[in-house]
Amino acid sequence: MADHEHKESPQGGGISASDDINIAQVAMIGTFLALALFVMIVLLQAWFYHADESERVAKTARQDDPATPFGAMIQEHTKILTTGDMPDGKGGVHHGVPIQTAMQMVVENPKLLSQPLGGK
Repeated sequence: MADHEHKESPQGGGISASDDINIAQVAMIGTFLALALFVMIVLLQAWFYHADESERVAKTARQDDPATPFGAMIQEHTKILTTGDMPDGKGGVHHGVPIQTAMQMVVENPKLLSQPLGGK
């Protein structure tokens, strides 16, 4: 005796049409999933190349460009060296001697190198 029973179609002659695989629907779903996968791969590649280009631009930027953090620091330090004005950390400015003036003073009077800082 058979454990499995097959439903006969009302028209007779075999298994009912509701058990058949809809080939057209499977093909449409497969095509849609393949197309979605292709689009996702293309978008990921575009995103990767954009990120790669951004990284390359950041790495090849001029180091003295004020738009970069390092360039801004160089510009700030150059200003301090050339003007002698240095922030004191309390919102004020400590006035010093510009680097060119200090070098000229040392050339004219080398004994300044042996004096303690602050002139005392």
